[in-house]
Amino acid sequence: MNECLESAVRNKKNKKKRQRGRKQPVPAEMAAEPQLAKYWAQRYRLFSRFDEGIRLDRGKIAEHIALRVEHSFPDSQLIIDAFCGVGGNAIQFALAGKRVIYLECIYVS
Repeated sequence: MNECLESAVRNKKNKKKRQRGRKQPVPAEMAAEPQLAKYWAQRYRLFSRFDEGIRLDRGKIAEHIALRVEHSFPDSQLIIDAFCGVGGNAIQFALAGKRVIYLECIYVS
């Protein structure tokens, strides 16, 4: 029984990998912007759950947050982003000229 279950799980994982490996055309919204298009080939490495709807935008909210932090704490040179996720805020803080320490804690039970 255990071997059968392991085999089914292995087959399911292999099927997902085969589906992911298919060549898909770059979506129009990404093809229009070369800066985004370069990430299309890396989408599964960057976001393993890409096909489940996980996406990144251009970071407008993160840019707004970085500007607000800059105006609120102009003398600060170090920012700690304790729950950075994919790092959108950390990237914008760094682009604003700040030194950034970022981390993401993932608990697996």
